[in-house]
Amino acid sequence: MKFYAYSLVLPIALFTQVFAAPKPQAVIHCNSIFNPVPCPTGFKCCGPISVTLGGTCFPDGKICPL
Repeated sequence: MKFYAYSLVLPIALFTQVFAAPKPQAVIHCNSIFNPVPCPTGFKCCGPISVTLGGTCFPDGKICPL
């Protein structure tokens, strides 16, 4: 009977952990030589990280990371 209980509880526990994982955030690049677009409203361009990638967009209230 214990084996039956574990076979029900373990898949449910694993299934709930999949949905509890944080979703990755998209990185928006700005002002590169291949894609010379500005950041969306409310964001600022920090960088450039490289000439081909350009900078990355961060919210206006935050400090640009190094």
